[in-house]
This record gives sequence, structure tokens and C-alpha cells, in this order.
Amino acid sequence: MKNPGPKAWKKCFYMDAAQNLTILSILELKCKLNYRRLKADLPRFLPPEAVLGFFLASGVFFGFLGYAMITWVRDSWRYDFFGLGLSVVWFSALIGPILGSKLGESLDFRSLLVFPVPRKNLFFASCIGSLLDTPVLSNLPLLWGMAVGAGMVSSLWFSPLYFLLGLVWLIGTLALSQTVLFLYYTILRNRRWFVFLMSFMLPVFSFLFVFFLYGQILLRLPLLEPFTRPDFPFLVHTWFLPPSTLMLAIQSLGLYEFGSFFLYVLLLCLQTLTFMGLGSLAVGWLQVSEESGTLRVGWIAKKMYQRLENVLSRIPGMSEVLLVQVMKDLRLYLREPSVRLVIILPVLSAMIFWAVLFVVVHIQELHWPILNLWPVFVFGALFLSASDLSSNQYGMEREAIIQLLALPVSEKQILIAKNLSIMLIFCAGSLVLLGLAYITGTMSVHALQVIWFSSVMMFLVLLPGGNILSICFPMRMEGHTSRALGREGFSRVLIMLLTRLILALCNTILTWPIVIFCILPLSMDVSSYLSPLKYDSGSWSSLSKTFYVHFLFLLYALGAYCISLPVVARIFEIKKESMVKSLAQ
Repeated sequence: MKNPGPKAWKKCFYMDAAQNLTILSILELKCKLNYRRLKADLPRFLPPEAVLGFFLASGVFFGFLGYAMITWVRDSWRYDFFGLGLSVVWFSALIGPILGSKLGESLDFRSLLVFPVPRKNLFFASCIGSLLDTPVLSNLPLLWGMAVGAGMVSSLWFSPLYFLLGLVWLIGTLALSQTVLFLYYTILRNRRWFVFLMSFMLPVFSFLFVFFLYGQILLRLPLLEPFTRPDFPFLVHTWFLPPSTLMLAIQSLGLYEFGSFFLYVLLLCLQTLTFMGLGSLAVGWLQVSEESGTLRVGWIAKKMYQRLENVLSRIPGMSEVLLVQVMKDLRLYLREPSVRLVIILPVLSAMIFWAVLFVVVHIQELHWPILNLWPVFVFGALFLSASDLSSNQYGMEREAIIQLLALPVSEKQILIAKNLSIMLIFCAGSLVLLGLAYITGTMSVHALQVIWFSSVMMFLVLLPGGNILSICFPMRMEGHTSRALGREGFSRVLIMLLTRLILALCNTILTWPIVIFCILPLSMDVSSYLSPLKYDSGSWSSLSKTFYVHFLFLLYALGAYCISLPVVARIFEIKKESMVKSLAQ
């Protein structure tokens, strides 16, 4: 291999210097913009240089305040208390960009994409430059106060090191915050999604977070039982979160445990580098559209659809026409916000119940019967999701129902394609729901597989009734639900609601054997789903028995679905004209 000459080395050196100079130029531009904004916001009689004196004075004040709070808090859980407070700041930083990025200029990456800088360097410059923003600068005295307070307890010589570790944590938090902002730009840039997020999802998540913190504080504060209740180690259970990692590093250095200190510092640096890497990858995925000037992600969705299409093509009996129809229906469903809402609502409702369960489990004096209702509650949430997904399968076709019925395919193939597409969506949503249960540790592996297989069988049982309701009462999906109901007329809507109630009663009767033999046994013994699956002979024998029960009920669900297909296909053939009138006009 030929060695590069001195000109090549000089060219590489100048390219690196130019990139570093561009990063410094971005930081300098950020300082000038912040200084100009600060000068415009301050009164005329107050010079901007007075802000520096204010920060110094506030740093001294918050230093004494941090020392007072640390000495006021009991020794055994003072670090847990501050770790809990930093967790509030950390989660607030994740929600903040979604609230302010519509009007925020500092986190708008579209103005930085014009610089000829690699994406990772650009993201690094943006994170460092965010330290100069006014909201972040206002938190630096708080961070310094925490460092001084911790230094007064252990050693004041450690305070600068504590502050430096806090800056590393703050940079990682800003990196993760900007990555969340990219999620907003790529997925939530639609205004309908933004309104939905602000009006529904954000209040629900805020309620969950406040409820979680309220339960945690009740479990930790020694006000009710000052010396009898054992301390709950918050930092030990949440060591993987950056705020807890920071406080564990400070605690280890204060106790002169240098081995643990270096391990936690290494973990904190790895977390920050991981967030920086995720942010740089997110910037690399973003592409500037030449036509509309918006940010988009193109190849990720294409890769996912291609892989899914390859998997479905290997299923025996899957024809090319049926495969094309399934992929078309899948794209059509995932494009509609109503379908996404059906997937998100069970997840949010289950998260509320998880928050209640988490608090109740750690209160040893209480044995609420709410613990026994956990599997039934999750199964009920999946039942409602399956009912909504299967009840109006053709409403999103609108005028395209004419082209769908004109295709040279049978009614049975159209039914199977629709059912396969919503089946994939339901399985994905239920896996996300149960995956959250596995991450939070509220369910064992055995209980998770029982609930998931039971939900799949339940969905197969609900499909015949959903097919009949979708064919007999197709409702055109429009921008507003009340407008769509208004087009149908009062008598038709009343008949549709009565039919849905009758089908819901029939579906409940059909799914009742699954609930009795698969779900209720989990509710009889709380320890069977609150403890992890043990690898012994007894657990594996019970697992094999559960598998045979599930296999029998799976045959029951598949048999009911296969028997209903010819009947539903005949109804579909009779109702073609009425479906076109309801959806295309």
C-alpha cells in the first residue's frame, strides 16, 4: 500500500482544522445570539455584565442552601433524596423540547445543517452550545450549590470535581433532550399529532410521573415512622439512570471508595457518549427535503416494510396478490391516527395500573385485592383494543373501496388480507405493552407468555364478529368522529350501536373460556406473576401443562375463525353495493 505524501497529510490537517474552526464558529455564533437575546430582554438600566455578578451571588447562595439541605436530610438517605430530585430534572428535560421546540430557536437543527461539518461534530457543538442557553444557565447555580453542599459534608476539595461530574451529566441530558426533539421533528411534526400529544398524552404522562414521585416520597420520607421503617434504596434500584449514576459517584467519592467511584464515573461517561452517539445517528438519519423544506426519515420505514414483506412471503399459501394486499392495508392502517390511538390507549391505561401496582407492592402493611386483578386488567385492555381494531376495517378505504372491490381477487382473500394486517398491528401493540411490563419487573416471563397467547387467541375469536360488523355497518373515517356519525343518520347509528352491543356480548361469551382457563389462574396466586420464572422441574412442568392448554384453545380459536370465513365471505358478496354507497359517497 502506498504511503500518503506530505501534501496529503497537510490536506487532512487543514480539513480537521477547518472542521474544528467551524465548530468554534458555531459556538461563537451561539454566544453572540444569546448575548443579543439577553440584552434585549434585560431592562435598559441593567447592563448584561450584571448577570455575571448575579450568577456569582446566586452560586454562593445556592451553595449555602445545598449545604443546609444536605445536613437537614438524614445521613442514610440524603443521596437518595437528591437523586430523586435530579430524576425530576432529567425527566423534565425530556419533556421540555416537545413543549418548546415549536417556537424554540436554540434547538432548531435546520439552521445548523448548512454548515459543512460532520453530523457527530455538529451534534456535539449543539450540545455544548446549549449550555449557553438561558434556561440551562439558570440551572448551573443549582448544580454548583449541590456540589458545594456535598463538598462540605465530605471535603471541599471535592466540590470542583462534583461540579465537573454534574456538567458531564448535564451534557448527556441535553444530548438526550435533543434526540427527543428529533423524534418530534420526524414523527410528531404533523400538527394533529402535536395537538393530540399536548391535549392527551402529555397530561397522562405527567400524572403518571407525579403519581410515581408521590408514591416514592411517601415510601422514603421518615415522617410517618421516623426510626422504624427501613430505608428504600432508590439509587441502588435505579443505578442505570444518569441521575442515580451521578449521585452514586458523588456518594462513593464522599465515602472514599475510589474503586466504586471510578466505575460510576466510567458508567456516567458511557451514558453521555451513548446519548451523543444516538443524537449523531439521529442527525444522520435526517434529510432536508428539497421540495418542502421539512425533515423526514425515508429509508428506515422502507427497510422495515421490506423485511416484513420478506417474512410474510415465506408463509405457505401466501400468494403474491394477497401479499400486496396485506402490505397495502398495513400502510393504510398505520397512516391513520385513530389506529395509532387504539395502540397507545391500552399502553397508557396499563401504565397507570403499573404505577398503582408499584406503590402497593412496596407498602408491606397493605394487601390489596388490586394485585389479583392485574392479569384481568391487562387482558381487558387488550380486549378493548382488539374490539376497536376489528369493528371498522373498511372505513379508511373511503373512495378506494371501488378499486378494492374491482380487483380480480375473491372476497375471502380480501377478508384474509384485512385480518392479517390488523393482526400484525395488534400483535405489535400487545408486545410493546407486555414488553413494558417485563422492563418494569411487574410480571414474570411465565405470566407474560400466558397473557400474550391468550390475547392472540382472543383476537382470533373476535375477528368473525368484527368482520360482520365491518361489512354490515361500514363507517367512513373522516377528520372528526362526530362528523362521520352525523353522515350516517340517527337510525343507522342506533342500529349500529345495538349491533355492536350484541356482538360485544357474544364475543364476551366466546372469550370467557379463555379467561377462565388461562387468565384467572394467574389471579389466584399473586406470587405466580410477581416473581420471575425459576428454572426448576416444578416450574417447567407447569409451563408444559400451560402450553398444552394454550394449544387446545388456539385450535378452538382457529377453528371458530375458519368456520366463519365462508359465511362472512357470503355476507361480503351480498353487501358490496351498500358498502360502496356508505364509503364512496
